[in-house]
Amino acid sequence: MRYIFLLASLFCAAAAAQPALKVSEAVWQRISVDERAAIQQRYLVETVGSESFGIIIDNQGADRSTPGTNSGALLGESIASASYIDKALGNGNYSAKNHLGVMLLGGLLGAALDSKPQSQYQFRYAIRLGTGGVVYQDTFSSEPFRHPVGVCVFLPSVSIAPEQHLCTQTVESFRGAHIQNAQPDPTSSHPSASVTSTARSIPSDLGSNSESTEFVYCKVSTLAPVKTSPEKCKIINGVILND
Repeated sequence: MRYIFLLASLFCAAAAAQPALKVSEAVWQRISVDERAAIQQRYLVETVGSESFGIIIDNQGADRSTPGTNSGALLGESIASASYIDKALGNGNYSAKNHLGVMLLGGLLGAALDSKPQSQYQFRYAIRLGTGGVVYQDTFSSEPFRHPVGVCVFLPSVSIAPEQHLCTQTVESFRGAHIQNAQPDPTSSHPSASVTSTARSIPSDLGSNSESTEFVYCKVSTLAPVKTSPEKCKIINGVILND
């Protein structure tokens, strides 16, 4: 059990070390298996369906705010005032100070029936999906600000996509941004490949030398030393070894 837990911890740590990369599902399906493997070695890939994102092509807004009410407080004050006056005049002990206090208390109790003003705005967005189709999506907000036209958003929340290139992503742009950089250049990973291949094609005639009677041991790159003339050793950029 402990071994399984350690493996799971290592897997989670490795996944957390990789940056996340959102990719259009349509683009991901059109690249090769080798290209996917090269990308997954560097990123934690999350594919996004073509109907889950789109570009805003139009927006409209309406103010749905509601004003507050104070009829409850006024009614409470009126009822409290009338009740106090009836009792005070009947007993002959009317007090303006007490009258004011009763009215304030009645207004406070009546305010519980009132409603506060609410700010609410409705926005209707026309969004062109990754599939090419157009949908309309409504959102509500307490702020009067809306998303501008041309912004890439996720659906159905109509939230701005951190990866704005997702809405315009193509196979070519994705390869140019990630795959070409992920795959190593075979010529750059082996800088001595051309030198080695050239050197290996030379030793076949190094041993024969009818024009010179002087021979030296010549070493080319990582190959074993061969016996040839000093002139040929210089031609192939070899190093003459001392006897």
